[in-house]
Parts: sequence; structure tokens; C-alpha cells
Amino acid sequence: MKKTDRSGVSILGIFEMIILAIGVIISIKATIKPLKYTNKYMWCFIFAVIGLLFIVILAKSLKKRYICLLGACLIFIYIFIAGFGAIVCEVNASRLRKLSYYEGKNIYTYVNDLKYEWDGRSVTYDPSRLKPLDESLKFWVGEEAKTFDVYEKEQSDQLFAEVFSGDTGIFLILDPKKVTVVNTYEETPPSLTEQYLADGEFLVMMPYYEMSDGTWKTDDNNYKYRLEITGRMGGAAKDSTFVYLSNIKDISFERAFMAAGFSSNMDDYFDKEDAVLVAIK
Repeated sequence: MKKTDRSGVSILGIFEMIILAIGVIISIKATIKPLKYTNKYMWCFIFAVIGLLFIVILAKSLKKRYICLLGACLIFIYIFIAGFGAIVCEVNASRLRKLSYYEGKNIYTYVNDLKYEWDGRSVTYDPSRLKPLDESLKFWVGEEAKTFDVYEKEQSDQLFAEVFSGDTGIFLILDPKKVTVVNTYEETPPSLTEQYLADGEFLVMMPYYEMSDGTWKTDDNNYKYRLEITGRMGGAAKDSTFVYLSNIKDISFERAFMAAGFSSNMDDYFDKEDAVLVAIK
């Protein structure tokens, strides 16, 4: 009779060990979520370790009469411990998941003569440990323009762009790269305007520059593209070409024509950050 009782208790103990093992698996899966983005939550594996310790305790006690009560107590304790760990991981994973939007994208901004580019690294920081710049910066995220709050760190030449704010912020780390002028296009002197137009040469309306990274800039703004847009205005004897520096990949001739000063509707003109007319012929 005693053997039967002990056998029954042992089966319950094994069942309780299985429950704990399931909890350990859940703890590991929950911890892996934020670890995809940062190793800051490595410590959360301690919840899985605790579960394994409880399983070992049960394994050592399978032949004890109190195994059922011990297992119930350990499961009850572990529900709270592992539950807390899973919540911590899930909350932080949801924050860190914001980084997945930026993965594989070319992200950069300009500060004076430096181009800051993201190399795929990110970090979590207490924002109070970083020095904020005076104003937010406009970034290019692939083909999309976004604005981030930007911070600096002491004894570092990097920038930290905040993608999630909170007690612990999530930042993209951007490294500086010197960008130099490879070609300069000077403004056409007024005395040569008629001659250039007659000879079919480009009349440069403002100085602009080709940069070593393949981008373009004026004295005020940076642009991704230089567009030569050719077409014929109604009634004109020959084609006209407008040269725009632009952060818009494609501009139609009709829009280029209207934005060159031939429209009375201000909606037809570009914001200077989007596009600017620099030459015409």
C-alpha cells in the first residue's frame, strides 16, 4: 500500500516538473525577444535558471511524501517570478521592435560639413546621461524624411538619434563621415546671361556643389538628386531644360515649369528643403 501511495505522489511530482519545464521554455522565448535588439536583457535568463533549479529540487524530492505540496508551492512561486520576467521582456520587446522599421535602411543626416550615417547599431540609454542638441534634426530614412531628437555623448564624435523616448531611450548610433566638394557650379554673371541663353548653355541661377558622397548641396540645403528636366512649353520653338537639386526622385516637366516662376499659385512651388531650381537653358 505504501508503494502505491509513493508511486502516485511521484507521478504528480513528474507532472509538476513538466509544468515548470513549460514555464522555463516560455521564459526563454520571452527573453529572446528583446535580445534580438540588445543584450541589455541578458539578465532575464535568470528566470529560466530559477525554473531549472526548481525542477532539480523536485527531481531530488520525488520519493518524498511532501513532493506534491512542494511542487505546488514551487509552481505558485514560479508563476509570479517568470510572469514578471515575461512582462518585462514583452514590454521592452515592444519598444525595441520599433527598431525593426529601420533595419536595412540607409539613414543619414548632415551637420555642417559632416554626414552622419547609421551603421545598423543601436543602444539603450538613460537620456539624462546624454547631451541633447539644441534642435531636432531632419534625417533621410531610405526615401522618407523623418525628424529625430538627437543627442551627443561626452568624448564621442557620434550622434544618437532617439527612436523611442522614456526612462530608457532607444537610440540609433550614427558615425561621422567627412564629405567634401568635388565640383563647384558658380552662378552665371549677369553680363553673360544673354550669351549663355543664345549659345544654349546652362544659366546657373545660384552656386551649387557636387559632393564626394554623390549628393548635392546649395549654400543652405543638402539634396539627394540633381535632375535635368527637359520639355517644350506651349508655343515655344525649342525645348527647355530645368535643373533642380531635389530630395524628390521624380519631377514632371509641367511641375518643373510651373515651379520655375511661371505659376501664380504658391502650391505649385517647392519648399526649399524639397527642391530648388539651380540652372536653366
